[in-house]
Amino acid sequence: MQELHKTCQDFIKSVKNSQSTSLLTVLLDGVSGSGKTALAAKLAMDSDFLYVKMISPEMFVGKPDFSKVQEIVKIFEDAYKSSLSLIILDDIERLIEFLHIGSRFSNLLLQALLILIKKKSPNPDRKLMIIGTTGQKAVLDELEITASFNVCKRVGTVTDVKEITSILSNYKVSS
Repeated sequence: MQELHKTCQDFIKSVKNSQSTSLLTVLLDGVSGSGKTALAAKLAMDSDFLYVKMISPEMFVGKPDFSKVQEIVKIFEDAYKSSLSLIILDDIERLIEFLHIGSRFSNLLLQALLILIKKKSPNPDRKLMIIGTTGQKAVLDELEITASFNVCKRVGTVTDVKEITSILSNYKVSS
């Protein structure tokens, strides 16, 4: 986990310091409870980016697809206004309402995310980093979302007491 955290910090530095990188997208894949969302949130908090926003399925409970797309587009438009932005797309398969039963999902949300993940800011001086999380990478592969990301990283499960101790001592949330 520490190595992955360091790699992702290097991605953040790359976005900040590169003259040529205006968009970097990273997909974190791992089983439920592996710490994908926590890692993404920690990276966002430590990034010092001017605009940071998490888009999660919980934001949209009970809302129609069109309203969801409008809210997501608004978040991206606000990100394009800042010189340095980071958006977390948490639990992407739930964002698009994927269900294994009948392979149901919202095509409207899927198409919006496919476009927004690849879209660079209209202003070349504005930089955007997107961190997506998923527990079902095979589903995202099938829906061609994975290919929209520049980098895909696997988040392993923590099983050893030493790893847990290390995580707790190194990933304290600063107040």
